[in-house]
Amino acid sequence: MTKTSLKPRRVLIADDNEKVLSLLVELLEQEGYEILRAQDGGTALKLALANELDVVVSDVVMPVLDGI
Repeated sequence: MTKTSLKPRRVLIADDNEKVLSLLVELLEQEGYEILRAQDGGTALKLALANELDVVVSDVVMPVLDGI
């Protein structure tokens, strides 16, 4: 992300593995991204529908609803 951006880009990360999720959140927050996180596909879908997102990073195999 460039320093001239007016607002941080919003990213949804969905992964049921807490270690992977935390690592991705930490790395992207350090770069200035605004992060939404979900540990299952159902929560990810709700967040995706309720927020304007720039990108979604999703695991495929998750509880409740798959990442596809």
